[in-house]
Amino acid sequence: MTTVTPPTGSIETRIAEVRSDIARADSKAGVFFAALVFAAGALADNVSALVHRGWATGVPAVATTVLVGAAAWLLLDVVLPRTGAGRAYFAHYARCDDEELDAALTASDLRAELRSLSRICDAKMRLLTRAGRLLKAAGLAAAVTVVPAIGGWS
Repeated sequence: MTTVTPPTGSIETRIAEVRSDIARADSKAGVFFAALVFAAGALADNVSALVHRGWATGVPAVATTVLVGAAAWLLLDVVLPRTGAGRAYFAHYARCDDEELDAALTASDLRAELRSLSRICDAKMRLLTRAGRLLKAAGLAAAVTVVPAIGGWS
């Protein structure tokens, strides 16, 4: 039987950890996106030629293109800002007038902030995981494309 150890430390520590996880997710997504753009450039240069060689290279080339496009969409969802994230997000404070801002800054609800940040982090990590899986599938499809192209099959 596994024992679950409750987290130690203050709620402020937990908030800082979640913010750090959000930053890591953004960094990972940025690196993946940069690599994806680099690979997409090479793919864009050659996809037409691969499609015209026949079904053995055309089908996996198109599949690779679709998978890369879907992964790019998910990675953009990770790094683009979310504007409806409650008090944990700067847009909440940007929309406050002076009285609302004073009230928001004095009414510290750390649990709500931790919950909101954790939801943001969870969504980013799920999207990053899905994008990573799509990139793996795209890599497999690209490998399937290369074999007949190198072998001269069509």
